[in-house]
Amino acid sequence: AVAGAPAAAAAPTILRPAAGAALRLPGEAPWSVAVEIAGVKAGETLWWTLDGVPCGAQDSEKPFFAPVRSPGTHTVGFSTAEGETAAVEFSVTSPSERPKRPR
Repeated sequence: AVAGAPAAAAAPTILRPAAGAALRLPGEAPWSVAVEIAGVKAGETLWWTLDGVPCGAQDSEKPFFAPVRSPGTHTVGFSTAEGETAAVEFSVTSPSERPKRPR
């Protein structure tokens, strides 16, 4: 690093849920899954998606809760005005789900 040079900005990322996380959530769908982010400017507008479907725009300083409507594998992501993106895939099960038995 060069003395006095500005530090490289961290890339936008999703910290939670962690990539590949297997979440066992109480009750029945729908669920609100809290999403924790890093590497974005305070007050920046983020455009959120869940499974490729737009979920709206929101200020980066407000908490975002992914509206998960069914068990299974999901991808939550966001993009910035500069075109930077971040996404993670995670899975959701509920206590009421029972493993399927082969017939």
